[in-house]
Amino acid sequence: MTLPEKPRARERWLTQEEAYWLLRAARSLRRDGRHLAWFIVAGLYTGTRKTALLGLRINQPGTDAGWVDTERGVLYRAGSGKRETNKRQPSVRLPRQLRALLAAGARSGRRFVVQTSEGNRVADIKKAWAGAVVKAAEMAARAGREIDLSDTTPHVLRHTAITWAMQRGADMWEAGGFFGVSRETMEEVYAHHHPDHQASAVEAMERRRK
Repeated sequence: MTLPEKPRARERWLTQEEAYWLLRAARSLRRDGRHLAWFIVAGLYTGTRKTALLGLRINQPGTDAGWVDTERGVLYRAGSGKRETNKRQPSVRLPRQLRALLAAGARSGRRFVVQTSEGNRVADIKKAWAGAVVKAAEMAARAGREIDLSDTTPHVLRHTAITWAMQRGADMWEAGGFFGVSRETMEEVYAHHHPDHQASAVEAMERRRK
């Protein structure tokens, strides 16, 4: 049996401007805005997958879901009782800005990274995301800017976090370890975003022969 060729990985990621309008739109939503804003910020800083991100507790270790340790500055993406799967969920250091934000949240009684106004865990952000996508386009248009986020899903935050890390010069293999991405995927999907991508090869081709 001949299997069909593997489709090329989608490369949709947010520009800085798109992320700005999306976050601003989320904060403007009356009912779902606050928890969606936290989801967007945490997603952009850590590239954590949606399901894992929605389950993260603050300073409360558990077996069923991951948690963040604001004292040590560590993100545990998976609970201690979760089986290992092909969806890698490595424990990593928290970026300084996100650590400070979560620590402040913990001091005010916040229990989950993403939670409702009543302090409960958020089951899904599909409806809030759809609302923010529409609102972002409207807000940008009023400011004379044009953006279209209709082709995005919450998973775009993961692609964006990895892409931005590469564009800012992160070591490819360290980035792969941080985001839980295989070497093959880093090379195939994200490597070309790095400012030094193929630099030595280009330099060799440009070098004059003696």
